[in-house]
Amino acid sequence: MEYSDDYLRALLPRENPPATTVPGDVIREVALISERGHFDDADLLARSVLWTYAIFSEMGLGNFRSRGGPGVWGAFFPFMPRPQIIVGLYDRETEEPGFGLAVNIPAWDGPPFFIFDYLVFPGLGQEFPVALRQVETELHAAVNPANATSCCWARCNSTQDWGIVTAGHAVGGNFPGLAVPLADGTNGTLRRCFWQPVDAAFVATAPPPVLPAPLPVMHFPAAGLPVTVEGRSAAKGRTISSACNSQGFYSTRLFPILFYLDRPCDPGDSGALVHLSTGEACGIYNGAQPSPASGGTSGLVLNFAQAMFALDTTPFL
Repeated sequence: MEYSDDYLRALLPRENPPATTVPGDVIREVALISERGHFDDADLLARSVLWTYAIFSEMGLGNFRSRGGPGVWGAFFPFMPRPQIIVGLYDRETEEPGFGLAVNIPAWDGPPFFIFDYLVFPGLGQEFPVALRQVETELHAAVNPANATSCCWARCNSTQDWGIVTAGHAVGGNFPGLAVPLADGTNGTLRRCFWQPVDAAFVATAPPPVLPAPLPVMHFPAAGLPVTVEGRSAAKGRTISSACNSQGFYSTRLFPILFYLDRPCDPGDSGALVHLSTGEACGIYNGAQPSPASGGTSGLVLNFAQAMFALDTTPFL
């Protein structure tokens, strides 16, 4: 996806959603990040976050109406184990211009992308399209986890042991006690891994030589926010294009809370820290999610707050 602020600006509602429709935690986080950050258009990015979680909040309350009716949804989702609805931008080059909801699905005989419904939100005074998008997933780690990327230092909340956090698919298994080869030639010890579905792992290591600083966490990513992926070979600038609902849902190990980048990174970058310019960690890079039928692709990122909950760890950097 070719992201630009102008593209987001042209598609977002021009006013903020009613404050009563946005969760208080989201409003507080937006205010803090806007105050600390130096963004080209901080008001635009704040508005994107507010609309994203106003939509999720109103959906959770049932305060919306489907123009297509329940029969339209029922026709598509019986085969989905847990359809994940995301809010954000559509790819104007490979899909069609738009800001709305989407459901990523496996390959099927239908079109690679199409809008099948519109949701009307009376409390927001807006309606938004809902699209189906065919995708695949490419995990960006080599077979040897030493060739993946560490996200950050972490400390186990129950034992106080030190270790590193990385992508779960990079460590070679889910069994506690598994030896995990590290890039410096030593081995760590796997303590917790929840892949699948939550692609994160905590690997116990020798403690850091110098006590690192606590790593602040951003809970509510949304389209338009610029981020840095601390890749294995270099830091890479990316932009969030869409996100799943993390409002409260990050406190689960049952299913992943994801968000998506405008462009993927590279093999070996799995496990890399994804953060804002203001320093807050927002995700763990997992891989690419291409849409082969349409030619589009995006970067796949696990919500950082969910990873910390699932692993029962406190992050440091």
